[in-house]
Amino acid sequence: MNRFGIGQPVRRIEDVRFVTGRAQYVADVDLPGMAHGQVLLSPYAHARIKEIDVPRARDTPGVICVLTGKNVASRPPALISHAPL
Repeated sequence: MNRFGIGQPVRRIEDVRFVTGRAQYVADVDLPGMAHGQVLLSPYAHARIKEIDVPRARDTPGVICVLTGKNVASRPPALISHAPL
């Protein structure tokens, strides 16, 4: 029988810190001046968005920037890593 193969146990050294609560996750990182992003998706498949109240969103406490598909679509393709939502 092979030493490494299908059905063979795999020793994992990282599991202990995860199950004991000593692991650090991305959500645990808190750097000075750090901001968080939020993507709002429609609960309806193939829905057409008729209106976005950008001024209201922008005036919400703690909001730094509000981007919509129109904002991103006007950027050069080289600056966009994927298609706008």
